Amino acid sequence: MKRRVLTRRENGFVIITTALMLMFVIPIVGLAIDAGFLYAVKARLSAAVDAAALAAARSLALGQTIAEQEGSAQARAAAFFAANYPVGMMNSQSPSINTTIAETGFRTRTVTVTGTVDSPLFFMRMIANAPTTTVAAAGKASRRDVNVILVLDRSGSMNSNGGCTALRNAATSFVDLFANQRDRIGMVTYGVSYAISYAPSMNFKSGSPTLPGVISTITCSGGTGAAQALYKGYEQIININEPGALNVLVFFTDGIPNTVTANFPVNVLDTTRVADGASLSFTRKNSRCYDWQNSRRWYVSTSPGNQDPAWNPNVQVFRGAVYGQNLGISGDGVFGVDDFVTTTFTDPGRVLRPFPNATSTTQYTGGQTGDCWFQGGRGHNGSSQGTGSSHTQYDIAYYPETDLYGTQLRGSGSFVTVNSFPWSHVYANRIDIRTRTNMMNAAINGLDYMGQRIRYNQLNSSIFTAVYVIGLAQAGNNQHLLLRRVANDPLSPIYDPNRLTGMYVYAPTAADLNAAFVKIASEILRISQ
Repeated sequence: MKRRVLTRRENGFVIITTALMLMFVIPIVGLAIDAGFLYAVKARLSAAVDAAALAAARSLALGQTIAEQEGSAQARAAAFFAANYPVGMMNSQSPSINTTIAETGFRTRTVTVTGTVDSPLFFMRMIANAPTTTVAAAGKASRRDVNVILVLDRSGSMNSNGGCTALRNAATSFVDLFANQRDRIGMVTYGVSYAISYAPSMNFKSGSPTLPGVISTITCSGGTGAAQALYKGYEQIININEPGALNVLVFFTDGIPNTVTANFPVNVLDTTRVADGASLSFTRKNSRCYDWQNSRRWYVSTSPGNQDPAWNPNVQVFRGAVYGQNLGISGDGVFGVDDFVTTTFTDPGRVLRPFPNATSTTQYTGGQTGDCWFQGGRGHNGSSQGTGSSHTQYDIAYYPETDLYGTQLRGSGSFVTVNSFPWSHVYANRIDIRTRTNMMNAAINGLDYMGQRIRYNQLNSSIFTAVYVIGLAQAGNNQHLLLRRVANDPLSPIYDPNRLTGMYVYAPTAADLNAAFVKIASEILRISQ
């Protein structure tokens, strides 16, 4: 086979063809290089406007009026954009943004940040006849307004662990992270009793009084009536009645609950009862209290002239709180639900008590003799019965199955039931009132079941409420488990992924409280965006 040799004419054709192809190849290569550079510019610009929009949405809480909040959001957007896309970055020119804030849904504001820069052209400037081209990107972030009810422990143990002062500071900082006139915040505080310390309001920073101002007056005393307080916090959410809103309870406690508030059945047996192995020479006939159902006072004694034949103990209950360390002999006994409400935290819904005349409706504030009490704890005349003389066991028949708000008390934990004659004949299988273990288990079960009631929207099936819990100081493993259950925390042994997920945060010391509240606030604000 002969090898073919190109002629000089054919060599010239190849050179011409190559030159013609370069006229197309060079612009294509230039377009690819410029396009790649513009893509990099747009990616950086997109990241900058996304960060600006997110920062602006979070800053919508800054300011007491909506106009101030929108001004803060626009300023924050500009600052974040400048930090993430400074002048001269990637040889671009004239970076600028436009920030708009609009209502885009039910109690939802959306921040839109549009950014532009003039990016240089390298190869394509000859074709485009321009040294730069404009690159634009937009970022959006929404901020959903929230309804938050703080449920804060103000029990006496908060004084010994330094928590009372730390709580005031941490709760104040927490409130400052939310938007006045947009978010709605209220507060329930509790010891033995509860108080609606701050009714839910959108003007919690500008109203009179302000929520931070009320927080600063919190003082700590009494027991830990957690289940009752959590119910009242949940009730505030239900009363707001916004099914489409983000509803949140922030529950704080420093220990295991030790108080049960209920309608306690009155003892109908007229006999001496044995408490914790010790016999006391006291019978129900010497007690007196108030007929809550019929709104009149009664008094029964061994003197026929002092008896009230119209009073029927079989249908009578005592509305109060069982609280103490060693119920039966040296415990604190039974108190009315309002006994530990201070003058600062007056609860308008608490039980009214009569003074010496049965028609008075003045609320009890403490210290009055002749006030109508059960014998438990402080005695029928408002004075102490002395060490070893608690008479709860005589006046109260047993623990009811539910507390004052219908929350179940019998559940996990063992209970001692009534088993001694003649009590067992009338109160068989009822939860014995005489043991502290029963009181503690009933209080724990009440809180546990209250968390369940909230998870399953028991008071209103269309209102969903997330629970966030903070435990302080005295928390042990049992409390961690209990509070995770209340929050429906993912680490809870009964976590239900089909219900709203909450969070449990543990603060080992009072110094850790602020960080715990900030963590909870960050999570709430994260899911609101």
